[in-house]
Amino acid sequence: MNNSSHRADEPRVAIRPALTILLAALAASVAPRATARTDVLRTRSGSAVHWNASDITIGFEASAPSRIVAPAGASEALHAAVEAWNEVPELPVRLRVVTAPDPTVRVRFCRGKWTGDRDDLGKALFTADIPTGVVTSAVVEINECDHAFLAPDEVQEGHFDLQAVITHELGHVLGLAHSDDPNALMFPRGGSGGLRTPKADDRSKIALIYGSATNGRRHEVPPSERVPATAWERAPTE
Repeated sequence: MNNSSHRADEPRVAIRPALTILLAALAASVAPRATARTDVLRTRSGSAVHWNASDITIGFEASAPSRIVAPAGASEALHAAVEAWNEVPELPVRLRVVTAPDPTVRVRFCRGKWTGDRDDLGKALFTADIPTGVVTSAVVEINECDHAFLAPDEVQEGHFDLQAVITHELGHVLGLAHSDDPNALMFPRGGSGGLRTPKADDRSKIALIYGSATNGRRHEVPPSERVPATAWERAPTE
């Protein structure tokens, strides 16, 4: 990634055919709209970020496991998050949890110091092609440096639902930015609020992104839907 300046409401991209887009914490809030909707991530060329592969492997990075959530609880959270997206009928892509060392999507927990705003609960980093928007790999990082997380069946004051946060971040990996619908999984604080499944607003944009591909047509998101994307998952503030 280069050090060129960027607007606060745009993904950070490198100027090269294959780019890395960081879904980072931003201080700005999502602007209200007359009709709530989920934003679509896009490259500078206007192409919607999406996957062409029908089967995507996902797994934990062995060198950066959770120091708080037991392995069984973390695995349960990941499997449940993956299943939530696999149950979306509008999504032709299927995620598959593996224990192999090199999954296409790696999930890791923060080590040392978090890069970004300490209010972040998680972020997604992925590589996509600028002209087409096709993603080839991704990393989801959970901010365990500044926050504590819980397995799906646990409840404790001051801790966050790991399953909900992973499910939200996988939405970014699949090409979704944020929604201004507070009932949507992709609402900026959807994961921190405990939402674990994609809602109608999330599914409508998944259908928009992947519908053309499933119908055998060239992948194209209408220009009116090519909106600048802000993408973050943050802890709620008082």
